[in-house]
Amino acid sequence: MQEKIKEISLRVKELRGLSGISAEEIASSLDIALEEYSKYESGELDIPASILFEIAQLLEVDMTVLLTGEDPMMHIFTITRKDEGVSVERRKQYQYEGLAPNFIHKKAEPFVVTVKPQSNQDSIPNSHPGQEFDYVLEGS
Repeated sequence: MQEKIKEISLRVKELRGLSGISAEEIASSLDIALEEYSKYESGELDIPASILFEIAQLLEVDMTVLLTGEDPMMHIFTITRKDEGVSVERRKQYQYEGLAPNFIHKKAEPFVVTVKPQSNQDSIPNSHPGQEFDYVLEGS
């Protein structure tokens, strides 16, 4: 997992540099401290999916480029078979699987998010800016 975090961090840093946007500008746009953003780019901190989505928008690239290093190509439809989506473990209790990594010009970033079962005592609340649509397939 640490290797995947480093790969994503390096892509973010490289694309930011190619875009001519400073780390200070990105941190300011994300409304986070430069020190925190620098830790994202160095791979010291795992980049939350919501922040990664915002970075992709600021760099004017599809989030798939940041996750995989490849440009999406499908215009009309895309098929993602079971367990074949781009899988990213962003937090210990969450597993994200991208459902449309190859679909270009998406209006939303669809994921199947699997949350490991836990008691309410062990639950850590998760929040982020932006919108989210949650559809519970199993559990409560």
